[in-house]
Amino acid sequence: MKDPLVYIAIHYWFWILLGAFFTFCLVSIFLTACWEKHPIRQYQPGAPEDAGPPSRYFRAMNEAAARRNLLHCGNYLQTRSSSLYKCCISLWLTADHCTLITVWGGKLARIDYKRTLFISVTNDGREIVTLDDFGIVDLSGIRDMDVVYRADFEELVARHSQRLTGVTTPLKSFSPTRAMDQYEDLGRVRAEKMVLLGLAKFLDLQESNWRYTVTGAFKNAYVGYVMGMQKAKLQKARAGRKRPGS
Repeated sequence: MKDPLVYIAIHYWFWILLGAFFTFCLVSIFLTACWEKHPIRQYQPGAPEDAGPPSRYFRAMNEAAARRNLLHCGNYLQTRSSSLYKCCISLWLTADHCTLITVWGGKLARIDYKRTLFISVTNDGREIVTLDDFGIVDLSGIRDMDVVYRADFEELVARHSQRLTGVTTPLKSFSPTRAMDQYEDLGRVRAEKMVLLGLAKFLDLQESNWRYTVTGAFKNAYVGYVMGMQKAKLQKARAGRKRPGS
């Protein structure tokens, strides 16, 4: 009789500890979202090396973009005062200027940040975004996001091109000289929509910084963590894939 009781006790505490861990993660994300301030403008031209040694992922994705003869629109660094934000972005444009590609490197909260986004915007303002990792949350409803988990550059090209074939609305054009400004303008539009929905608030009269409301922070934590895990399970077969450059 003793062994079954020990077995039950071990599993009982296992589930308690597992539940406590998930609760801790959810609460941490919620509190961070309540506290974190988001500048509308936060990037300036700079060398990726200024944010730290570029990762193999960052180099591999940029090299893949160059092999496709895409138009490079510069490298940009975060200008936030906190040392937790040391990300860099490399911007690329397709030949038709209708898809902006952002390759992310550097560190976020001292953790390597590896992410690539393909972004196309319809004339009615809808963003079609294809990316290679989970974790990005859009509460505005403007972004139509599709994740190809741990994809290489060519997979992202193929998937994004496939998605654009189903788009009937004309696409907006990005300017090679104003690509970063246009990218940040998209962030402003999403922030304004979240403010209208009561999910965010501007922190100054110039509307240059915003923060989630309590409702928005809770929804951000739920969508980003709980729903993110559920979506990740659908692509668990790709979890063992190595990231580009590995």
